[in-house]
Amino acid sequence: MNLPASANLTAWGSLVIALCALGFSIQQGFASRKHDRLSVRPKLDWTSSWVYGKAVRLSLRNNGLGPAVIGAMTVTFDGIDYVVDAEGMVSDLHASLTITGCKLEVHLMGADSSLTSGQEVDLFLFPQSGTGRAAHNQAVDVLRRIGVRIKYKSMYDVTYELRRRELVSPDGAAV
Repeated sequence: MNLPASANLTAWGSLVIALCALGFSIQQGFASRKHDRLSVRPKLDWTSSWVYGKAVRLSLRNNGLGPAVIGAMTVTFDGIDYVVDAEGMVSDLHASLTITGCKLEVHLMGADSSLTSGQEVDLFLFPQSGTGRAAHNQAVDVLRRIGVRIKYKSMYDVTYELRRRELVSPDGAAV
């Protein structure tokens, strides 16, 4: 059966329209996936405070829209790396950071820990640093000599890294 030219043209036109719609749908799928990845991206950032008379602290905050899953955390103090979750790491680090007459609270995050959006954690906190100028200055000195490296990922397994360098080298010189 021979179709008239107009029917043949209609069939080809329908095919072109269907292929354009398919291409547009695929492009929209990729754009939507990219938007989804960006909309749940975690953004970790540091906050430190050393105002005299108040607690001296180094905090970690998730300013992103999605949760941050911690992969690894390494603390550096006076040039020595302390890998979180390593055997004896906490006692070794705590012994290095001890200040006479000043309490220290340490909150380290191991592998698979997470920070939800807007959550803040005090990693290093000297809550009683305001008991005297000398203790406060020692706490600030210790805080300035701490470096931290955190590898974390989003819910889409995109990996990020956040570093905080020591602000003072082990010999006391500014970095």
